[in-house]
Amino acid sequence: MGFGADEMDDVLARYRVHYEREGVQRCQIYDGIETLLEFLAAQQIPLAVATAKRVDFANQILTALSIAHYFPVVAGASLDGRLTAKDVIVGEAIARLDASTDNGWLVGDRRFDVAAAHRCGLVSVGVTWGYGSAAELQHAGASVLVDRPHQLVELVAGSSVVQS
Repeated sequence: MGFGADEMDDVLARYRVHYEREGVQRCQIYDGIETLLEFLAAQQIPLAVATAKRVDFANQILTALSIAHYFPVVAGASLDGRLTAKDVIVGEAIARLDASTDNGWLVGDRRFDVAAAHRCGLVSVGVTWGYGSAAELQHAGASVLVDRPHQLVELVAGSSVVQS
């Protein structure tokens, strides 16, 4: 990218300042996500965010999108560098949510999400509306793929996650 290894700390610091100032505010919610979250909340399905983003950025984004109230737990990369691996972050979210991994799902858009789901004993649900492709998610071994949030509603409604 045109800079040396000795410049990495400075480049990373500049990126973080830029992301905090502009990147967080540019995030947009995908169509159908609010309806999906409303449905999951009505079903009393416990939700958490487990992201490789810094946790402070994740909280800012959720607040800016007005969806923070759906997520009692937000786990992300720590400022001190202690939490960085996706499966460790997912494990942190599960522990803080105080939830069993039985029937637990990890919904994500990248191969890292699928791998973390497998390592943590969760069903991996790959979504193709994010940054990853269907091919990437299939190659990683996603348990199921969905193309639109309404399909995830249908999937949850037809599973044992929803108690009748």
